[in-house]
Amino acid sequence: MRWLAALAVLIASAAQADDAAMTRLDTAFGTWLDAHDVKGVMAVRHKGVLLGVIEHGLSADEPVELASVSKSITGLCALSLVQDGRLDWDDTVSARVGKGPDVTLAQLLTHSAGLGPDSTQMAMFLWRDQPPHRSADVLDQVLERSEQSAEVGTFSYNNENYALIGLMIEEASGAPYAETCTKRVLDPAGAEGGAAAASGAFMPWGGWAMRVNDYAALHEHWFGRDGVVGADPFAFPHVEAWDAYYGLGTMFRQSFDGSGYHFWHFGALCFANDGSIGAYAVSWFGDWSLLAAYDDCILDDTLIELDNALARAGLDLE
Repeated sequence: MRWLAALAVLIASAAQADDAAMTRLDTAFGTWLDAHDVKGVMAVRHKGVLLGVIEHGLSADEPVELASVSKSITGLCALSLVQDGRLDWDDTVSARVGKGPDVTLAQLLTHSAGLGPDSTQMAMFLWRDQPPHRSADVLDQVLERSEQSAEVGTFSYNNENYALIGLMIEEASGAPYAETCTKRVLDPAGAEGGAAAASGAFMPWGGWAMRVNDYAALHEHWFGRDGVVGADPFAFPHVEAWDAYYGLGTMFRQSFDGSGYHFWHFGALCFANDGSIGAYAVSWFGDWSLLAAYDDCILDDTLIELDNALARAGLDLE
């Protein structure tokens, strides 16, 4: 059976390629962590298979805080309710919640509702270690402003947008946010997670926690090549942002060869004394899904270093 022999060779070659990619990713991630004196853990999935988890001081068995990577769960949860006819992209906060600004779900999802400044940046210091989520308090702070600082229709990243979506999700589902989104987003992907002990008060915009392999599976399920969003992210609300697009809690752009899409989002919780963390989720070509987590607040150019290092390693780029 020559075809069986050929198949065995192909399988062996694919396995060797995956092993080589994991070695490169391990080296790249470890080098980046060492350079910035932080610990981390990362899960890697490729074409529906968990290739492995890379541990550098943090355990794969422990949930990690997702910070703003949590926004993807809120966005996907809202999408599920829209698909079931429980929400509409044009629904406004004021109409669904009973009070609030006349901004739509689509505008909130794309950070183009014109809200600002972001009141959560100061409030989160006070709300740390105080779950459940405080979206109702965020709405009150939005309503206290006589005017908003951002422009409707223009991308302006603000946690308040996703806090208000959390309230719309609860009104539309008739159930608590965490319960609804676990059922609609995590369960279909076979993932487990919940409110972070430290950041649960930020849950709709930055307070989920789960093991890295669970989130990687969730990311692949929804944003992979055959995922509901991964197949065509332009079919859902999106807006131009930072030389790419933003929609449903994630950045995205079409891959350079046109064969799929890249999705990514960074998260960071930065506190003066302790408890600062970071997370980075990325998908390449619809075939790779990674979640990296680390025990410090990492921002700006240092995050770009991580993105570039992992892309070069995973895709074997020069």
